[in-house]
Amino acid sequence: GYALTAERAFLRVLDGSCRTPIAGLAHVAHDQMSFRGLILRKDGSEAFEVSDEASVAQAHDMGPMGRYQVYTTGQDGLGGMFNTPATRSAEWLYYFQVVDIDAAAERLVAGGGALLQPPHEVPRGGWVLQARDPQGSKFALLGRRLPLAGPRTRCPRTRGRPTAACARTRHKRR
Repeated sequence: GYALTAERAFLRVLDGSCRTPIAGLAHVAHDQMSFRGLILRKDGSEAFEVSDEASVAQAHDMGPMGRYQVYTTGQDGLGGMFNTPATRSAEWLYYFQVVDIDAAAERLVAGGGALLQPPHEVPRGGWVLQARDPQGSKFALLGRRLPLAGPRTRCPRTRGRPTAACARTRHKRR
């Protein structure tokens, strides 16, 4: 269940083993999950602890990608998690909020980055993409897909090149 997945992910991400002084404990009751993680120095001189609570009532079926679990505190979204297939290692991915997911994807590629997963719709009406920056670091972008404002036109800000980003922005087109 959710508790076991959270505990295993915590241990896997921090390279926990039976030789590592690390512990993760999760408990689910009434659609709320509480988690407590503990890491100690090998000599026991210091301990680092983290704890949080989140709702587990917001799981979304994402088709072939599996179920996506959204974690919240009150109305605020904290993040989400997929169950990791046995063929892949666990990983954390930093998400950055953008206004226009398509324009951000264009800027990413133009700047030397790579799209690993093109924009796709996620729960709560947003769109997300996964990417790799020119130095090789993975990250994700989360934003809205803005409607195109008519046909693609030539834009003075891009030296006359027609782009989808120009069609969605408010600056003047020629």
